[in-house]
Amino acid sequence: MKKLFTLGLSLVLALSSQAKDEVRKLWDFTQGFSETTIANLTADAESGSGYWTNKETWFETKARKAGPLTCKVNGEEWVIPETEGLTIGASSAQHFNIVISHNDGPHIWLNGRKSEDYIIIPQVPAGDSITVVYASHSGTEERGFKSATDGVVGKYDGATQWKTVGKKDTVVLINNNAEDTDVKLQATNGMHFFYICVGEKPSDEPKVTHIAYIYDSGYPGYTFGSDDMNYDVISNTLPMRLGEENMELKAIDVADGGAAISADSLQYYDAVVVSNAIRKDNAFVGTLKSAIAYVPMLNLSPDLYETWGYGKSVATTTNMLDVTASGKESPVFQPSDQSQEPYIDENGQLMLYEEGNITGYEVEPGSYFANDDTLAMAGTAAAVHIHNANRNAYMMIPYAFPMGSPAGSFMDISPNAIIMLCDTKAKVTNAANPTISEEYHHLYTTVSLSCVTKNYKVYYTTDGSTPTTESTLYTEPFDIKAEGVTVKAIATADGYLTSGVAEKTIEIHQLADQPTITVTEESGKSTITITPAHEGDVLFYNFSGSDEKAKSAEYTEPITVNKHTTVTAFTDGVEGSYLQSELTQKFVAVQDEKVRMDIVSHMDANATDYNVQLDGSYYTKGYNFYTDEIIDNEIYEDYFGPGQDSIVNIYAPANKLTCVNPGKGWEIKSYGQPMLYQNNDAGHNVLDFNAYNPQTPWDDSEQEITKGCVAFQSVTGTDGNGFKDPASACIQSTEAFQGPFDVVTYMSGKNAKVEVLVTNDTISGEWTKIGDLVANTLSGNGDNGKPGDDRIWKKTILSYEGTDMVYVKLASGGTKANIFDIFIKNEGEASKDYITGIKDVTEGSEAAG
Repeated sequence: MKKLFTLGLSLVLALSSQAKDEVRKLWDFTQGFSETTIANLTADAESGSGYWTNKETWFETKARKAGPLTCKVNGEEWVIPETEGLTIGASSAQHFNIVISHNDGPHIWLNGRKSEDYIIIPQVPAGDSITVVYASHSGTEERGFKSATDGVVGKYDGATQWKTVGKKDTVVLINNNAEDTDVKLQATNGMHFFYICVGEKPSDEPKVTHIAYIYDSGYPGYTFGSDDMNYDVISNTLPMRLGEENMELKAIDVADGGAAISADSLQYYDAVVVSNAIRKDNAFVGTLKSAIAYVPMLNLSPDLYETWGYGKSVATTTNMLDVTASGKESPVFQPSDQSQEPYIDENGQLMLYEEGNITGYEVEPGSYFANDDTLAMAGTAAAVHIHNANRNAYMMIPYAFPMGSPAGSFMDISPNAIIMLCDTKAKVTNAANPTISEEYHHLYTTVSLSCVTKNYKVYYTTDGSTPTTESTLYTEPFDIKAEGVTVKAIATADGYLTSGVAEKTIEIHQLADQPTITVTEESGKSTITITPAHEGDVLFYNFSGSDEKAKSAEYTEPITVNKHTTVTAFTDGVEGSYLQSELTQKFVAVQDEKVRMDIVSHMDANATDYNVQLDGSYYTKGYNFYTDEIIDNEIYEDYFGPGQDSIVNIYAPANKLTCVNPGKGWEIKSYGQPMLYQNNDAGHNVLDFNAYNPQTPWDDSEQEITKGCVAFQSVTGTDGNGFKDPASACIQSTEAFQGPFDVVTYMSGKNAKVEVLVTNDTISGEWTKIGDLVANTLSGNGDNGKPGDDRIWKKTILSYEGTDMVYVKLASGGTKANIFDIFIKNEGEASKDYITGIKDVTEGSEAAG
């Protein structure tokens, strides 16, 4: 039913509170994780002493104790509400993830490699069912979970283990025990839980959209009802759009200043519409100002801007809106009936009034609305704009009083705006607590303050007092030199309540002395020597600018490079004495270097283009290179001794080709050698066998390796003689490149054999080898005790110095090898700019003596 109310000072908002069940029964992770949860997880990860690692689209656990999922907020345990009630095993690091963003939607992930990787659903009633929506973490391998609780089985088949691949699956379990039971679901391999419900899903009450219409019956010449075309179109059009049963419209008269109506009480509504008849000196205008960004709001009166101090209204002489590019994309100006002619004409104009002129507005630079997205102009004046577009948005549409004769678009524009604004409704929460970060220097510390809430402001104190919005506004990092100083900070943001107080006592440390870097240049190479400040200092270096030992290697001898780079070095700290030194960096040029920086082509093994499954989870699981047809033989005389010859049959090739060509300049081919796609992350921790990481800092000097690889598997087929089939897997360009150029490749696999060849004719031309890829030769185990040799990747740079247009092929040597990236780089504009820059620097140095 449609409910219409006119309320004055006696407005009372009855907000019901729902009693929670004693034992939670529903966990729907597809609804996402709240801003507060994400903010607290982020702050935990940034603290360095928390339980989580921020992986951008997911949060990964560090080693933890089994139990409720928590994170540290200001040093205290904070239970994550989305998983509250569940007991989570997964005590090993990297065995549980909260996934915020994913193609299949938000979910939780369990590693499944250990028996500890489980969740426990509390006190499932006897005879009750459990509905679980889950998926395999692999797009090619069946994975899932099992019931680890006696008496809990599949409701319809009695199964105790479930697997799926490729898409989400739903299973229903039942507790056949005579008593309420804690139910353990144990992951059997990497898998996702999306939804868990005990018993029947709680019924969803029909959503009622609550809209407030604010008017002022004391406005000169205005009469609510008969004079108010805006209220008329909203009250008659919106119920048809939303459904009469799903809308409640409350008309609120604030003629006496609306003293009984607070800004907080307006947050009850899904949208507040401010009529065009509100006196500028009405006390309630200030209440409306303080409600902006805390509740979705449509304002029809630009006259209020002057009272708010945000600008002023501007009279125009036009009845037409000039719709901006973003306005054309907005649903506000679109007909609700898709068969109707567009309101915006071919010139980008929209008629707002058939008779009468538009009242626009102007704002001062730097003021509250100054950076808003303008959706439409009226001549030179702004007319329609939106503020805080994604969260409790505010919009101005200038249907000012007294209105002219509105055009046909009037029936849709305000209702469209209200529906769009309702979609931005968000619960008002506190801004996330600021994060206080320290950067240690020798005997002083640089402090940085940040906040994960968008468009935040941080206020802080250093004298131990509690910060307020009158405290120092943080604008840039600051230094603390005295011992025992405590920094306290709060965050504010538009549409958020003030955060809690974050505080940290700043530490002052003595740092190790920095090493010295010297470079000796020769034609074609440069040698880097790193000298400690003191005998016995332990030095680390890298080419990525990192200050982390994990991304560096210990310096033991001079390093020779044949490509320009920047080397970073630091002295390791000594526990109890001093911390790691600050970084020393030096650019390293190479005389007579052939600089090839411009990327002509890039095979990046991304999942979208290359994750193709033709044979189960493989491109091909492998098949014989030869048929059984004997086409010839060879006789090896006296092979087994005098008079004992050996006859070797020659078999006809099968000529069966497996080919994956996504049309991106490269194709993957095999005539029988197994191949598959693997969506592996490429890490940056030097010689870390736990994941796919570089062998040396030089291998990661460009920081350009990407996620995903094409995996050549070892040859498995044999011919009729029992001889192993030839290697036939390759990655080949489908376009030719103008020489000269470099082929830069990233490959993992211990002792992997892959060669690089070129030809100018892929049909009948000969392939010429230009070199072999460099493979990892070192052995090592991950923390799980298993070998990680094949995970270590190397960079190889091979040059084609010819001047022909040639194709490039990476051909397998028959062993396992994972090809992450192939770059073709030549000397283009970026390379020439670099060479010119180096020449200028060198000449400048010589001129300076």
